[in-house]
Amino acid sequence: MLRPPRRRVASPLVASDAVAVVLALATVVAALLRPPLPWPHAALGGAGLAVYGLARGRTVALVLGCFALVAALAGQAWSAAAPAPAVRFTGTVTLRTDPAPLGPGVVATGVGDGRLLELRAFGGSARRLQPCLAGLELMVEGRIRPPPARQAVWLRTRHIVGVLEVDRVAVIGDGSPLARSANRVREVLVRGARTMDPLDRSLYLGFVVGDDRAQPPELVDTFREAGLGHLNAVSGQNVALTLAVVAPVLRRLGHRARWAGTVGVIAWFTVLTRFEPSVLRASVMAALAATAVLTGRPSRPWRTLSLTVVIVLLVDPLLVRSVGWWLSVGATAGIALLAAPLSRRLPGPSWMRVPLSMTVGAQLGVAPVSVAVFGPLPLASVPANLLAAPAAGPVMVYGLPAGVVAGLVPDVLAAVLQLPTTLLVRYIAAVASTTAAAGLPNLGAPALLAGGVAVALVLRRPPRHRQ
Repeated sequence: MLRPPRRRVASPLVASDAVAVVLALATVVAALLRPPLPWPHAALGGAGLAVYGLARGRTVALVLGCFALVAALAGQAWSAAAPAPAVRFTGTVTLRTDPAPLGPGVVATGVGDGRLLELRAFGGSARRLQPCLAGLELMVEGRIRPPPARQAVWLRTRHIVGVLEVDRVAVIGDGSPLARSANRVREVLVRGARTMDPLDRSLYLGFVVGDDRAQPPELVDTFREAGLGHLNAVSGQNVALTLAVVAPVLRRLGHRARWAGTVGVIAWFTVLTRFEPSVLRASVMAALAATAVLTGRPSRPWRTLSLTVVIVLLVDPLLVRSVGWWLSVGATAGIALLAAPLSRRLPGPSWMRVPLSMTVGAQLGVAPVSVAVFGPLPLASVPANLLAAPAAGPVMVYGLPAGVVAGLVPDVLAAVLQLPTTLLVRYIAAVASTTAAAGLPNLGAPALLAGGVAVALVLRRPPRHRQ
């Protein structure tokens, strides 16, 4: 007798948005609480239980397995980042970040002897360290000290075990091929911006690659007061804009080659922008979306975001304490949950409804974290984002390739190529300064709660427009 074909159990990660959300919440709670679980037994047991749940479609087993795995990984990561004792250091350090100003000196992050250290240099050592870029290999002499008490927890959540006070430093290597390629592009972009005003140049480099080190503090404050701080440095939307830049080339490839090219561009841009938390979130989401298209199983943004949270926290559970990470996740969640329903119910033409609904969704999404950490949200952020949005995309889509070309041609041609970019950057700066100076009130928790209620009432109305 022929047996009926065995019914394949669909993976809950594919079959249900609700399971993906519950799984994300479980990993967040596990990473935050870090319950004491034996290492590595809990990690191995959790991984086995999660694989069993995934293969058999057992939701409870999948969630419990991921919880145990992430909890064990978070506890191990926290233990591994325990403060290092004071000791002299002489050895090789690979830079993880670009050196940034620190009063009269510079500060950077690097890996030495398998430990993540914060390098601080002053005087002649600062002058030698300042022009270095992430990925370079250095020979460093100095002294490792435990992190200062007021910064110990914050540095530990970034896996930094100590502060390396640099006495001598010298470059001994260019780093990996990927780091070299990213640094070459950054250097070309800096040369391409040489004809710009210093203020325009600092904003341009912040917009396209996240290099905001040269931005004056008063400019940073103005963008924050206008609710445009996410534009002041690279953010998750830059990943989508970068893919838009290379889309004409990728569309000419076959499905598998297009997927490989997309993932390669995403990985390279993540290195170029120094693994910013918002870029990490957007990169994993974009890679998941590309994979879903390749496999013929496209998923909705809400599910993709939930799986992104799970994947990123499996890789780095301590990222759960990053404010930048949560602002990016919150903004994306707000857009995924509210933007489309609001757009269908708001009056007016689509060119106004769509950006307004996305802005409102993003602001409500970041509100819990932003109010808790930074205080009341500026009401100016709504008009500021609406006015700046039409220029923010072209700065990346045009400014990135134009900057590369401008870095390879004489000054006269570079100035002509960068003229549109300069005008766009100045327009965004004007929007920030105007809206910040408009005197609009800041919105605390009660006002934001009232705004959430108003949005809920709008969502109860029947749609005016078809999606």
